[in-house]
Amino acid sequence: MDRGYGYEDDDDEPMTMESVEDGLIMGAILAGAGFLFTLIPFTNTLGKVFIGIGAFVGIGGLVIYILERLFYLLGLALNLGFKLAIIGIAIYLAFSIVKYLYDLVFGK
Repeated sequence: MDRGYGYEDDDDEPMTMESVEDGLIMGAILAGAGFLFTLIPFTNTLGKVFIGIGAFVGIGGLVIYILERLFYLLGLALNLGFKLAIIGIAIYLAFSIVKYLYDLVFGK
């Protein structure tokens, strides 16, 4: 029985350039804080972790944005190819049927 608690998938929204910019800024801030932590001898490891997290956040958002655009273009290309294949098959079948009927009526 459905109680109205539907599954809401918020991850289907494509990334915008603003969210990529926000991720790059956040990554730069984390990496900058990590660099400052590496200057202090007893927080060197924590600084390296912050630098790694900052790089992951900044570069990861940019890579996801590029991949979304690439998959969008690939989807368009596959859709166009599928439609062209259907049109080509329809033309081939129509030609084959007309040729068969011509041979049937006029004989060879």
